[in-house]
Parts: sequence; C-alpha cells; structure tokens
Amino acid sequence: MTARGEQRAHARRALELPVLVDEMGNRVRGLIRFEARDLSLGGAFVRCDLLFEEGELLELTFALPEGRPIRARARVVRVARVPTEAEAGMGVAFEHLAEPDRAALCALLGSTTDPTGH
Repeated sequence: MTARGEQRAHARRALELPVLVDEMGNRVRGLIRFEARDLSLGGAFVRCDLLFEEGELLELTFALPEGRPIRARARVVRVARVPTEAEAGMGVAFEHLAEPDRAALCALLGSTTDPTGH
C-alpha cells in the first residue's frame, strides 16, 4: 500500500524525463513539454503547470535515459493542483504502448514480465 492508501499494479521508478504531450482533441495545437516522474508500465506522474482534466486522452512522447523514444497513448486519471498537493501535475495511465516500447520500458524498470500479461 502507498501513503495514499492504494496498491500499485506495476513497479514504479522515479525518473525525470522530458515529455512532449499532444492532446488528441482540438483544444491544444502543437506539443507541450512536461517532465515525467514516477514511471511504470501502467503510466506516469507528469509534472506540469498546465493541467488537463481527468479522462482526457493524450499522446505522449518521451526518450528513455539511453535515448530510445517511446510513444504512448495515455488517459489522465488524476490531477494534482497546488497548493493542496505537494507538486502540480497529472497521473496518466497508458492505454496503448507498442510492443517494442513496452519491452523497452520493462527492461528499464528491471521487469522481465509484465503482470498484465502483455
């Protein structure tokens, strides 16, 4: 259990990676640079001042520390706003990762198997 009282489905790793975000709707045109922290196979916490709403679908692009680019479709599942939260940002859940990207994340996170069966 975490301090917030929830159980994580995937092992997480604290990383600071620049993330380019493209909202899949019409509201945002172009890419926005955020920073991913707390990365897992299931998603990430993205630190940012521009917050999307829960349920919004985003296209994320980020590079792993060795430089391999990863593209993921993700849904916003939690929004942390200041001052009630320690750090402004969003929790996003990956809805689609190509198999090579999933394998690269598994390798980075030290996972030989994905508990979701992928």
